Amino acid sequence: MNTQEKIKELGLDHGDFSRVIMQRINTALSLEEKLDKARQEVETDDTEQNRSRLDDVEVYLEEFKEDFFLQLTNLKKKIEKENLEIAKKDEKESDNTGAFLLGALILVGTLGAVNVMNKK
Repeated sequence: MNTQEKIKELGLDHGDFSRVIMQRINTALSLEEKLDKARQEVETDDTEQNRSRLDDVEVYLEEFKEDFFLQLTNLKKKIEKENLEIAKKDEKESDNTGAFLLGALILVGTLGAVNVMNKK
């Protein structure tokens, strides 16, 4: 799986990325291009040196992607956790608003009853 596919799979948006993650994305894309070039070299000139270079790029890219994809997955989890906390906070605030309105309604009703009793 390439970098862009992983980003789409996780549903991440470029606005979610820090400068460091954007640099890692660019590095991954550059490595993927180097891998493609190394494969083309092996196809056109299948020498031991070209195969060795291809193997080196494949191993390095796989190690890089494994670490980077874990970082992207952790970013997704962090964003989901923050969204959940925001939703809970909003829910709590709306519960407080309902309690406030109910209290205000009871207060108005009580003051209205007291006012009626004072007029009699």
